[in-house]
Amino acid sequence: MYEKLNSRLGRVFGGLSALIVAAHLATGAQAVEDCRFDFEVKHESSAFHALVEGAQTRGGFWRPIHEAPDDVRALGKFIGRLDICLMTPDGQPRPMRMANGVTRSKSVFTTYCTAALLPGNRLLTNRHCFYDDVIRDAGFTVVREVRVNFNYVDRDLTETVETFLVDPRELAVSEDFDAMILRVFGDANGVQGGHFPMVMEAEATPRRALTMIHHPGAAPQQFSSGTCQIHERQSDVPDTSSKLRHKCESTGGSSGSLLLDARTLAIVGLHNQGGLNKQGGFNGGHRIGPINEALNLGLQTQEGQQDDDDLSELERLRAEIEELRKAAKKDSALTTAARIVLADREKSSLVKRCDALAGMSEHPDFLSGKAEQVGVLLADIDVESAITACLSAVSAFPIHARMSYNLGRAYYAAKQYEESQEAFLKSAKLGDRQAMTHLGYNYRLGLGTTQSDIEAVRWYEAAAELGEVAALHNLGVLYERGVGTAQSYEKAADMYQRAVDQDHAGSHNALGALYELGNGVAQDYERAAELYVRGAELGVPEAMTNLGQLYEFGRGVEQSNATALDYYRQAADLGFAKAQRNVGLFYADGRVVAQSHQEALRWAELGARQGYSYAQFDMGYAYHTGRGVAQDFAEAVKWYRLASAQGLADAQKNLGGMYAFGRGVPINYEEALSLFQLAAEQDHAPAQYEMGRAYQNGRGVQQSDLRAALWYEKSAAKGYSYAQNALGTMYLQGKGVDKSVSEALFWFRKAADQGNLYAQYNLGSHYEAGSGVLQNSEMALSYFKDAAHQGDSEAQYKVGRYYEIGLGTEKNLTTARQWYKLSAAQGFEKAKEALARLDQ
Repeated sequence: MYEKLNSRLGRVFGGLSALIVAAHLATGAQAVEDCRFDFEVKHESSAFHALVEGAQTRGGFWRPIHEAPDDVRALGKFIGRLDICLMTPDGQPRPMRMANGVTRSKSVFTTYCTAALLPGNRLLTNRHCFYDDVIRDAGFTVVREVRVNFNYVDRDLTETVETFLVDPRELAVSEDFDAMILRVFGDANGVQGGHFPMVMEAEATPRRALTMIHHPGAAPQQFSSGTCQIHERQSDVPDTSSKLRHKCESTGGSSGSLLLDARTLAIVGLHNQGGLNKQGGFNGGHRIGPINEALNLGLQTQEGQQDDDDLSELERLRAEIEELRKAAKKDSALTTAARIVLADREKSSLVKRCDALAGMSEHPDFLSGKAEQVGVLLADIDVESAITACLSAVSAFPIHARMSYNLGRAYYAAKQYEESQEAFLKSAKLGDRQAMTHLGYNYRLGLGTTQSDIEAVRWYEAAAELGEVAALHNLGVLYERGVGTAQSYEKAADMYQRAVDQDHAGSHNALGALYELGNGVAQDYERAAELYVRGAELGVPEAMTNLGQLYEFGRGVEQSNATALDYYRQAADLGFAKAQRNVGLFYADGRVVAQSHQEALRWAELGARQGYSYAQFDMGYAYHTGRGVAQDFAEAVKWYRLASAQGLADAQKNLGGMYAFGRGVPINYEEALSLFQLAAEQDHAPAQYEMGRAYQNGRGVQQSDLRAALWYEKSAAKGYSYAQNALGTMYLQGKGVDKSVSEALFWFRKAADQGNLYAQYNLGSHYEAGSGVLQNSEMALSYFKDAAHQGDSEAQYKVGRYYEIGLGTEKNLTTARQWYKLSAAQGFEKAKEALARLDQ
């Protein structure tokens, strides 16, 4: 915590940076209330309860930051709750009407926002956090005190909170973009270990998945995901406008939150107002590009270039790394005399103490026998003692690479990331491959330095040249994904293989996946199985799951559902979401284990709660169909929406169906069409069929037989029987295509061969009438029977009629009556009339 400044410093609304001293203005008046700064949830100025109710129906809302993925949680330390204490100019109480309708007399009023920590101990937030018309009109026009609280993640563990006073005089402000920059008193960057990565995404594509870290209702830090995305109506906003429409749930306290790309976590925009509700609507903000330019934030796009000074420094470091590579290859970095000196220094008590307090037991010096093996886990480092000891060792032996690396570890454990980065850099320049690897990691996440995937690759490459196994694996991951370098499965396979040669657990799985898919190597299921086996032995749950899949489908191993389930269970017990879902599928199908939809649902939920999209889809499908749980369309919509937000085509298609039929949500053909299109663009055949139906029926879009036929054709070409039957009907009627009975019959047969009852009935009708084919009552009866056995009431009537008159078969009134009864039971009137006729 930092010493408080004069808490009577204030600012009058209406003039930029015009300071007044609240104590002087209040002279002669009654004592002014104290500002209340605490860590209780505030509901006074928010629509909190209404929003919760609405979010429950939409399947979104926010979750505690400790449930977020690691990369999101890592960014949370740079997001703080901004507490702004306002007062009346004369210190006299004013009536203030709260959101709950109660009017209170107050002389101070505390409002809350969210702010992001930038380099130079700066904060980015909304301008309206200080210039709110409602609060100003109530008379609270003086800023009495401003604070920012970092690490507020749990109301029961507030001792971890770091609180800083904030200068209320803005460094920069934009009324147009509702954005401002403030200065923090004290070294917030140092205490928090850096700043929010200065990377932005200039484009705002509708339906782009977003993440938002905020303090809604002044609560402990939360994150919004799932339904958090750019609103589809962003497409209505002109390119020249800065406005950003989004669906990230928010409430009072969320103002000033950054909107992040869910995949890259680059900054997309700045949230500033609500508007999302149970009826739809959208929240508002501004794109980060115009804000960056107006406030001179210094953000760069993902592919942005560093300035000349940065480039010259990077080039200098790259040259030094290249020298290290050459030295490592020639094994001539040290002279014989120097090696003797290095051997002697290992005996120093300073070196031994630094090793004991901050050394890593897997360090190459220990594994090679150059030094006595000691070490401590990062989480167990006594940071104060370790930093002191290692500073002494580095001072005594300034070119001892391991001492600088140990010092970097100690600083890292203390979350002093900039100091850690400096120590790792010094160690790396002295040739320490562990330090090079850690530098790559820091650049990848932007810890203690500007985030740069390109520099991460370069440092990993330097360490990999020296054979560092973790660097080899990490470099393989970046090559495989094309992050910071050109995508190359071949190079990824090479890196993984070199790591596998050192028995790296994760690389066994990663290389196995490349062999399974044939990416960068010749496809070889047996080799994949070998690699997965070793990965599983080393405790990698993903390897266990992948091995289970090989056994399930008999690829490279003898097919065995029992063995597959065994591997799935091992991974599931380790909490691996995909494996948990797979165990659930075995229970759903009754394979190896007794069928139990309830047990299937239990396993699916374990995976779904971790954000696994396929498990979320399974949850939605279970509630949709009532398998293993009471049918609940609203709950189905919730889970479909979560999976859909992650781009899962099956979920997008099913969620579209819920909107089309008004199940769990009001009927909305436009939203249904939007979801169908998202899935259809992923070549999802059923969704393409639904697009055809929408155009054919003019639901959510202008009617067009031509477009309907085009979508049906796309789906039919992928073998989707409903689309094949629909396309056949279009050819039969000449809608959207040239009329052709032969073409219609071609598609009907395609669909009928897959068991599509509508196509079977259509073919029966053609053989019955001799339309496009020779008339054939036996063939007609055969197709009608196929459809009748699937429960089609009209086909059942047809079969009854054929038996009644002996058409295509011997006359049999008993059999005829049986088919008529089945049809009549479904309400088919002609079947009822036929039964009455037979009973006369």
